[in-house]
This record gives sequence, structure tokens and C-alpha cells, in this order.
Amino acid sequence: MLKYLPKTRTDIFAFAFTLGGIHAVLMLELFFVLPWIMDQYQPYSSMKYYFHIFATTFLYINTIGNLWKTIVTDTTNGSVVLPSILKPGWKFCSACEANSPPRSYHCGICRRCILKRDHHCTFTGNCIGFRNYRYYMLLILHCWLASVYANVMNLGFIWMIIGEDVLSLHRLIFPFFAWVMRSIDIYTMIKSFVLMICIGVSCLLTALLGYHIGNVWRGQTTYERSHRIKQYDLGWKENLKGVFGEKWYLTFFSPFITSDLPEDGIDFMTSAKYESPKDM
Repeated sequence: MLKYLPKTRTDIFAFAFTLGGIHAVLMLELFFVLPWIMDQYQPYSSMKYYFHIFATTFLYINTIGNLWKTIVTDTTNGSVVLPSILKPGWKFCSACEANSPPRSYHCGICRRCILKRDHHCTFTGNCIGFRNYRYYMLLILHCWLASVYANVMNLGFIWMIIGEDVLSLHRLIFPFFAWVMRSIDIYTMIKSFVLMICIGVSCLLTALLGYHIGNVWRGQTTYERSHRIKQYDLGWKENLKGVFGEKWYLTFFSPFITSDLPEDGIDFMTSAKYESPKDM
């Protein structure tokens, strides 16, 4: 179990922020925002209430589930015995003292070679590679959906905090300062702080999600995109399967749906060798 935990102080802090932020927003929405909405918009139908509960539960389970799977999924070669002879396109990793297949790179933090390594994610404390890229992408997606959904629900709540006065916007942007100046109480300060986190994270996730969607669509890793390597682009559908598996269209609904990847993380099909069924 210890091998899955963050290894550096930065990773520990970022992971704690991620886990704490998810649950802080969840508590705010369920125990403050939703009851406030029900009280403000009377009569509030039970259908709308249960829809919010269902949507919140769905997003929470997928967020935590994909976070868990991102962390515990093995991104190395596992039990596969790597060849002792250096093959074309392979490289020797002096740290691991083993030959490393194409698209794999050594991570100095994880201290191992990662198959189809994309990057080391500070917020999960683990590397993102061949087997857990699916869960990482869906973690970002569901976090983004949850933040957008929460921001829409929070609009009236935010207006209530700033007192229907744009000049009182500092209560939301600088809640600690507003509390020191006795403009708001400590409970409102905490709620304002969580609201600002939700808005800020939503903006960051929009950029992050857009960046990685572009990578998945073109069949690239972060390194390959920065170095303009396009040899693994097999078309959008095959690229999606290469990340989300054969049942890519179902993986959105649950991280526990099995979706086998078409490759093994060691040998990859290139666009030069790939023949589209449409061309046959």
C-alpha cells in the first residue's frame, strides 16, 4: 500500500489538496448550497432534489474511483520480461539497468521506467502512463463536470454572499481579508474560500482537459506533442481505443468497467504500418 502513496513533500501537499478539495466542495454543495436552494425556491420539487443527489453521487463516485484507479494501476512493464538485446527504437535505462521499450521513460520521482509515459502527476503523486491514462483522463473530465455543475448551482449562493453588491465582491475573492475586517463571519469566510477554489479549479481543469483531449485525439503523449512526434496517430477512433480500450464508449460511466487496451504497452502500431479498413 505504501508504494502507491506520494513520495515527495510537493506530491503529498498536492494530493492532500486534491482529496481535501473534492470533499470540501461535496460538503458545501450537499449541506449548504442545496438546502439553501430548496429554501429559496419554494415549492422545490422532490424530483429536482433527487436529480441533484443522483448527479452529485455519480460525479463523486467516478471522481474518487478514477483517482483510486489512477494511483493503484501499475504503469510499469509488470511481470513482462524485457529482452536483454537492445532492439531498434529501444533504449537502455541505466537507473533500472534494463532495456526500455519505445515511448517509455524513467521517472526520477517514481524511480522506475513508465510504459508510454505521459508525465508525473503531482496531484495524484504518481506517473501517468499506458495503463492508467484512461483513469487520469476520466478523473479530469469528471472533476471538470463536477466543478462546472457546482458553479452553476452556486450562482445564487454567491450572489447572497456578496450581498447583491458588486462592490462587496471582496467577500468572495478575499474571504480572509473580509473576515479580518469583520465584513463576514468565519463560516461565510470558509464557504467563500471553497467557492473560490471551485471557480479557480474549474478554469484550470478546462485548460488541462482541452490539452489532453488534443493529445488523445492525435495519439500523442505530452513528450511526443512537444517534440512533434506524430507516428502513432492511427485516427481518432483507434487513438481513443489506445487510451480507453475497446469499450471506450462505456468507460465514462464507471472506472470499474473492464475495457481491454488493444496493445501491450511495449509494441505499438505506427501510422506507417496501420491500414485503415476504409482503404482496403
